Parts: sequence; C-alpha cells; structure tokens
Amino acid sequence: MSELKRTFGKSVVAARPLAAGTRLSEADLALKKPGTGIPAAKLGEVVGRKLKREVAPDALLSEADLE
Repeated sequence: MSELKRTFGKSVVAARPLAAGTRLSEADLALKKPGTGIPAAKLGEVVGRKLKREVAPDALLSEADLE
C-alpha cells in the first residue's frame, strides 16, 4: 500500500463503543483516516457481521475482529 493511500485513505471504524457479539449495522460504523484498517470500500461487507471483541469508539476494525 502506498504511503499516500495509508495517509489519505479511509478505514472502517467503530462509531461508538461496541460490545463483543454485536451484529454490526451502518449506524455502528464510520469512515475515518488513516487507511490502514479495513478499506472504506468494504463497508458493505462489514455490515451484518459480528464482533469477536469489544471495540472502543474510533478504533480501526480489522478482519481479525470480525466473525
């Protein structure tokens, strides 16, 4: 991944505190810089999946966090 994409791209983050086991909805998620987590373009693939762990607000999500 290029340094520009990392810096200026956006990633999927938690919009609020989320408990483990939460089935994610669009309201639970936001898109923020940097682009080092799940890419914003994959937001639709994240909606409907469950969290494996508790996530703090603004925390970048990774595939390892999702069932």
